Amino acid sequence: MLTKLAKSCRIDFLDNGKTTLLNGEDVSDSLRTPEIDRAIVDIAKTPEVRHEMVKQQRRIGEKGGIIVEGRDVTTVVFPDADLKFYINASVEERAKRRFAEQKTRGIETTLEQVEKEIRDRDQMDESREHSPLRTAEDAIVIDTTSMTINQAVDFVLNRVEVG
Repeated sequence: MLTKLAKSCRIDFLDNGKTTLLNGEDVSDSLRTPEIDRAIVDIAKTPEVRHEMVKQQRRIGEKGGIIVEGRDVTTVVFPDADLKFYINASVEERAKRRFAEQKTRGIETTLEQVEKEIRDRDQMDESREHSPLRTAEDAIVIDTTSMTINQAVDFVLNRVEVG
């Protein structure tokens, strides 16, 4: 059933990726909710669904000139990308950032719950059989734990200009 649903979906982006459309409907605000985070772990285990999502991502990126983020983008979706960055931060820092984001959106949770969800998701993604989370050998690794968003962007832009 999930595979059939995935095959019938069309994903598009507007506004330089700020708006995500699913079959023409704006689902941007729904994507970063705790419910989606919890559900995606089980859905991501389904190889046929992952295959369909990779096809969608490749369709979107076929003309190039895009910036894509995701847990298997540099190893599975676009393994031949010109530049690859693996951007990470400590679990604690990612939890603080996600908690602050959820607070501004009115989502009730605790920092401890967010941190647990991130740890669980990392463990599931790293140990799944198909397309496990890993760093591409040729990726530039950036630990943003102690960086501001502007510092991280500057770091990437410097590498893009050099690369």
